Amino acid sequence: MVQYKKGISLKAALEDFDPKASLEDQFKELAKFFLYGGYIHVISENVDRRIYIREVEFYYYNELNKHDENNDEKVYHRINSHYYTNVPNNPNLPIGVDTHYLKIGSLYLHSSGVDITFEKPNYRASALIRAFAIEENGEIQKIYRKGHYDCEKDERSTYIYEYLFEGLSIWGDSGFSINWEPNANWIDVSEVTSDIRINMGDNKKWRYIWKENK
Repeated sequence: MVQYKKGISLKAALEDFDPKASLEDQFKELAKFFLYGGYIHVISENVDRRIYIREVEFYYYNELNKHDENNDEKVYHRINSHYYTNVPNNPNLPIGVDTHYLKIGSLYLHSSGVDITFEKPNYRASALIRAFAIEENGEIQKIYRKGHYDCEKDERSTYIYEYLFEGLSIWGDSGFSINWEPNANWIDVSEVTSDIRINMGDNKKWRYIWKENK
């Protein structure tokens, strides 16, 4: 089962995710990796940028059991989801038919922002970047959600698109890359702040919030 430990990479933690174990316990551990374990490094010809995740929400859907109490009906990337544009909302499509699943660490873009996925054929699981901070030239510019941090921008985290993909060339000649990089110095975290997710209408505290000086 997932555990936040020194020497364990985010990739290894995501690969170790077990849907049969406690989801809340595992999401809590994964949140530590996302919030304190590193950053997304964006590089191109004219860009060298670090994106630090400041809020992350987790989502899960069991493709083999539509009655699973942990299922999030609002998951975008799942079979029979009306959000999923590649598959029509067909009630006759058998549960468990595998259209495709995304490899671990894929970026999945949708109308609420960007998910980092850790799926398998029989389930969908992802981490939505709800808030983030940008570091360029050694300085951090905070980009947070309106209402939480007095940000002038609206509530969607889709503004991350411009920071992720700025400088990407259709000719493939920009030296563009996106990678997860671990922090140079390990940050030991025992607890992480949690809250209910935005606009979900349930009581699952699967949203985790970065706090300074942990």
